[in-house]
Amino acid sequence: ANCASDTARPSARTAPTGTNRYGGCSSRQGVAGIQQTTVNVLHFPRSRELSFSVVNLDEQESLVNLELVNDQGSLVTSTTAAVPSHMQYARYVDALLGPEANAAGRWVRGFSTRSDTYGLWLVNDPALTYLDGTRLVDVRQGALDFIFTVLDVGEGHDTTFSLINSTKNQASVGLRRYDANGQQLGHQRIVINGYGRAEVSASALFPGLQSSDSIRVESDRALVAMAWFGTESAMAVLEGIREDAGTFTLYCPHMAVGAIGGVEYRSMLALVNVGGAAAAAQLALHTDGGEQIEAPQPIHLPAQGKVWVDLAELFSLTEPTSGYLRIQGAAGDRLVGCITFEEAATGRFHSCLPLQGKGAAKFLLGHIANGTLNSIPFFTGLSVLNAGMTTRTVTVSAYDQYGVLQDSKSLTIFGGRRQVFLLDQLMPGLTAIFGGYILVEGPPESDLMVFELFGDQSLNFLSAVPAVPVD
Repeated sequence: ANCASDTARPSARTAPTGTNRYGGCSSRQGVAGIQQTTVNVLHFPRSRELSFSVVNLDEQESLVNLELVNDQGSLVTSTTAAVPSHMQYARYVDALLGPEANAAGRWVRGFSTRSDTYGLWLVNDPALTYLDGTRLVDVRQGALDFIFTVLDVGEGHDTTFSLINSTKNQASVGLRRYDANGQQLGHQRIVINGYGRAEVSASALFPGLQSSDSIRVESDRALVAMAWFGTESAMAVLEGIREDAGTFTLYCPHMAVGAIGGVEYRSMLALVNVGGAAAAAQLALHTDGGEQIEAPQPIHLPAQGKVWVDLAELFSLTEPTSGYLRIQGAAGDRLVGCITFEEAATGRFHSCLPLQGKGAAKFLLGHIANGTLNSIPFFTGLSVLNAGMTTRTVTVSAYDQYGVLQDSKSLTIFGGRRQVFLLDQLMPGLTAIFGGYILVEGPPESDLMVFELFGDQSLNFLSAVPAVPVD
């Protein structure tokens, strides 16, 4: 299954997304929507076994140039494609850039000539069942300080950091290890060439690393940072969380524990205090109707401290439960975090969603898989949370890969509530659509958060993605 489309890769569990045949797309936190410039500079953290999708929402055609780059920052090869207005362009990286893209020590830099262009990528390791990915990060998402909140270590598990130097000058990068109490346990420094990349194993860098630890990255040059974690059969990815993203109110628009749809799920919360003083927060779990599930739980975090906890254990949940999470700290607290979803019994499924500090009014979801393909039935489900207190009318519109509107429906969502539905429940006519994208839009002042899940009905292929905020 993939986020690309090319005739060389048909698969029984792939859903077509691009302009030719098969594909799918996944985004973790959003896409890079770049304004006020005519050239958008995007970064793929690697080229091997990776597919991508670009949606051009501009009114004019966009040219997308892709460059295969080695870890030293030298150009290996390049290609250019035209993406018409409102169309989706989805491909495998090696189908465009050749077999060199599958070599170790390679990554991809992309350029788009239109400002309203959005990109997503997805891991396509053949061993994986649960496909994970995130947004294509623009150079302006680069920063000097990042937090890695999840460290998956132990037998058969590892976490890899991909650090791209988005500037032409050599970067000196420090990585600091902190334990759950905020105590620094180690420090390492690496050097990355201008426009180069470093890919490092967290456990090799810090022997004795624990899942309760966190890593802070500090650089003298702007970096694009990504973490890959899990096992050979279940991998999750998480964009490095910028240190300046810390805030005192956080949401996760979806959580799930227990046997839901025939699968036993676990939801693990990672919460890090990036502030200089201790913080105390209340964690509340809510139903779709906004009611609290069990009593809110207190969380105390020293400066640089971390909580890593199973939500079922935290809230003493004994029955299958789904809903959304709200974390409320005190004014001035600076918290960041994420939730990792996984299949509790076999560990096949593994995905990570960052906690969100604020919502938006408009989102793009970069994939639709609904109906039967090669005798395999697929589904696409959405969750739309209204985190504000005012009732909003939200429009959900589905487009095919050519940008043609297939259907549009309006939802009324009260403040503090969530609507969860399958796409073909909302739009009964969409029973055979593979590829394309969805736009979710509320009034400009809306505080919405959107989540998407797609896969096959037997759950041999499953991917959970957040929507992409569109400015």
